[in-house]
Amino acid sequence: EAGRTTVDVSWEEPTPNCVTTSSPNNPGTSGSLSVGEYVRTYKYTINQGKPGSFEFQCQVNIAITGTWNILPLSLLNQPVLVEKRFSTGYPLSPKPHKH
Repeated sequence: EAGRTTVDVSWEEPTPNCVTTSSPNNPGTSGSLSVGEYVRTYKYTINQGKPGSFEFQCQVNIAITGTWNILPLSLLNQPVLVEKRFSTGYPLSPKPHKH
C-alpha cells in the first residue's frame, strides 16, 4: 500500500538436533520490519535443572532491503524481503557445544 515502510515477514525458529528446553523469552517468528538487518536470538538449555546443564543460543539473521520505484505510485518505498540468513550461535556457557 502507498506510504507503507514495513513488510510482514516470517521465519522458522531454529530446531536444535538434541533434546533441549526453549527459553520462554524467545522471540516470535514473524514481524512487520522496515529496511535493515535484524538478528533474532533463540536460547535453549540442555539438561535443564540437572548437573552439567548449560545454555546455548541460535540466531536468525534477517535482511530487508527497500527499493524506490517511480511507477506505479502504490509501490513507492515499499520494502522487499531479499533474503533470510540463518546461522547457529555459540553456547553461552560453560564450553562450546560441538555439533
